[in-house]
Amino acid sequence: MRLLVFVFMTICLPLTASTAKQVLSVCYFDESKVQFEMPKVPNFLGGQGAESIEKGYMIFYERKMFDVLSLLSFYGGGNVGRYHKSSDTLYSASLALATRFWVMHFVLLHPYIEASFFGPTILSKNEFDLSNLKSNFIFQNTLSVGAEVGAGSGFCIELKAVKYFYGNLSHPEQGGLRVPLLLSLGFLF
Repeated sequence: MRLLVFVFMTICLPLTASTAKQVLSVCYFDESKVQFEMPKVPNFLGGQGAESIEKGYMIFYERKMFDVLSLLSFYGGGNVGRYHKSSDTLYSASLALATRFWVMHFVLLHPYIEASFFGPTILSKNEFDLSNLKSNFIFQNTLSVGAEVGAGSGFCIELKAVKYFYGNLSHPEQGGLRVPLLLSLGFLF
């Protein structure tokens, strides 16, 4: 009997899972507060950009557009960010379309993997920490692992990797700008 209940909860409940319609989250990283060496951020879609951020934060807003069963959700949204290194500061504003793959659904816990590719971004300047970014218009990729806690409302926590890259993928060696892993806390509504 217990086996049947377990199978029902892991197979049938995901078809009726209640996840949030909107997410507002804040991401933060401070190299001086981290006492261990951060792992290298995955090099996804784009060049070998240098990790040149000592401190930074981002504010993300995402709104669910539609679901495919309870396996995939598609979100639209945007974010603004502020990054700092030495005495240099860079601001960003991005739009994004994201795909969220739900690993599984429990009653109040919904773990996921989220990816967003080719998010158009405007930077406050085209030079950061003596590196030439070549343009104020660039693209943003994000890759996140996280979980929603709650049924339609509540909070979420995730680790988010962010990468800025040039629109010219024919020369990926040109690089870009990688942000170390950001810890993100969000409000679901």
